[in-house]
Formats: sequence, structure tokens, C-alpha cells
Amino acid sequence: MRLDTFFASDDDNSDDETFNPVWQGRTSIDGSGWTAELWIPFSQLRFNEGTPQVWGLNVRRWIPSRNEDVFWSPMRRTDERWASLFGELRGLDGIRPRRRLELLPYVAGGSRLVGRPYQETPLTTART
Repeated sequence: MRLDTFFASDDDNSDDETFNPVWQGRTSIDGSGWTAELWIPFSQLRFNEGTPQVWGLNVRRWIPSRNEDVFWSPMRRTDERWASLFGELRGLDGIRPRRRLELLPYVAGGSRLVGRPYQETPLTTART
């Protein structure tokens, strides 16, 4: 399962659950350990224009069999801070934010009853 969350402040209760970017991920296990590869297009991320770019990032792995949370940048369950404990991602200079436009198709429908709704028919004659 893949989940993503945006934290605009240092409170772990301030997560933006509507943040739902398009990205891909793949994991593997080999003799060196566990590896995750993530492909996240810059167009899916919210960031300000400027250089150098320094982003806060943390990656969480939930291991249900051990009831264990593992973070790339360690987080204690008792920590009251959140985003300030994230690791720093550097070296992303020369990128510019893109204008985001999302189109969501939908269908609207309606109905209107025309005529006499209680006109006698073989199905309504039993009402009288």
C-alpha cells in the first residue's frame, strides 16, 4: 500500500489528506538489504520558486507483523514535533514549480414528471 501526506507545519496532526499526487514506487530485497525506488514528477509537488531548494522528506515503512513504524529520518512515538525532524533533501537546484490543473469529469442528471401521475392504468385501478 502506498500513501502520501503533506505536512505544512510541525504538527503531525496538520496533515493534508487531500494531497494525492501521481507517483510510482518499487521495492526489492537483496543481499544488501531492503531498497525502495520512488518516481515522483516535480509537477506533482508543491514548492516555491528559488534556489537552493531544501526540502523536508521522510519515508515511513509500516511492518504489521512487528507492530513497527520505521522512518528514513528517525521519529520517536513520543516526539511532539514532526516536520522539523524530517531529513533534508538537497541538490534540486534549477527546478521551477509548474502550474497545476486537474480536470475531473462528472455526469449530472435529472428527471421531471410530466402528465397526470395518477391516471388510471391497469396498475393503478386497484387504488380506488
